[in-house]
Amino acid sequence: MKPRTVGICLVSRDSTLQEDVQAVLDRLNHWLGHETAIASLHWPDSDSRCLYRQVAGQAEAYVREHAGNHHLYLDMRCFDDAAAAREALASADSESDYVLFDTRHLADQPESDPLVELLAAQPEAKRSPSSALLLCNEEHLQHWLGRLGGNRLVRVPHERQPLRRADLLRLFIDHLEHAYFNRLLARTTLQSSEPVALARISSSA
Repeated sequence: MKPRTVGICLVSRDSTLQEDVQAVLDRLNHWLGHETAIASLHWPDSDSRCLYRQVAGQAEAYVREHAGNHHLYLDMRCFDDAAAAREALASADSESDYVLFDTRHLADQPESDPLVELLAAQPEAKRSPSSALLLCNEEHLQHWLGRLGGNRLVRVPHERQPLRRADLLRLFIDHLEHAYFNRLLARTTLQSSEPVALARISSSA
């Protein structure tokens, strides 16, 4: 059976973040039954106390259990800016469920929620409480608290790679559970104008 391609849209000029996202997707795609980069076939760290390894260990069996029923393939689609992302999303053959928008490279922080137009470009995509993520520098965190719509996550990326990747893995797993793996959650309609919740803001994994 041909797999269903699920796009992961990343708007960022940060090569480190791009590598983090791709590494996590490679690991997930390996568990979903696809051939992936060699690094995804091994534990992310030899230290069993590493948070990324612990999260991966807990997630692997769960993803493998559901892989055969859904035939998903997670495909990263990376763009330098919002305009390029909007144009590509509007004409894409498959949907991007998940959108990550990195504001750290911008000279000025937008005054409104930049995720709105990106999500609107594909209204039929499957959304979840964790499928719209904005990344910013710590000094801009307060700027975004009152400007983001409902069902938004905010992250200040951690300095340590294992913590960044553990956080991304948990977020992607949460989306897969809500949008595909859990039938009850998958039926839930997620449309809210409530402000972004403080509980969803983290500068660490």
